[in-house]
Amino acid sequence: MGVVKDFNFASMHNRIEPLIIFMSNEGWGSPFIYIKLNPIRPHNLISLIENEFKVHWPELPMEWEYLDAKYLSLYEKDYQVKNISEIGLAISIPLVVFGATLLVTLMDRYPVIITIGAGLIGWVAGEMLITDSALTGWLTGLGVQFESGKPYVGGWNLEYLCGALGVAFVVALGSWLAKRKSREAEPANS
Repeated sequence: MGVVKDFNFASMHNRIEPLIIFMSNEGWGSPFIYIKLNPIRPHNLISLIENEFKVHWPELPMEWEYLDAKYLSLYEKDYQVKNISEIGLAISIPLVVFGATLLVTLMDRYPVIITIGAGLIGWVAGEMLITDSALTGWLTGLGVQFESGKPYVGGWNLEYLCGALGVAFVVALGSWLAKRKSREAEPANS
């Protein structure tokens, strides 16, 4: 029998726990024993252990394997995920760079794309604001009714209404800021 303090006998994702090693043929205990071998002549030691094992437990079969192979099989899926991630990065980075370059070129040629993008962000912000679960109680107190999780007032869908108000707010604010910036850039008339 032996007690090992920090031998990891499970996946490296699990916490290392103490391990008690003992052999038993009575249906309890562990039928495994872990031995660290000198890599120079492992077969001599393995046959010596096998002979000693057969003396004490002749009815049990002696099987052995290297833990390196066992640990490699434990992490096969991790290696597969790593490979998939590397392939995904190899594909996505050039795609993002090419796409960003194309978008910058199109935005320089057609500035309305910037306004459309800002409007889309305003729409999403308006919808998110009105459907936020933190505001549900407050909105219900104001007379908002929820049907299938969607807010309604007087038959009007507030999701669409707030989305449209978000678009109007963002586009109006952007236009005002652009005009203000162009006025500041103009030289003062003397």
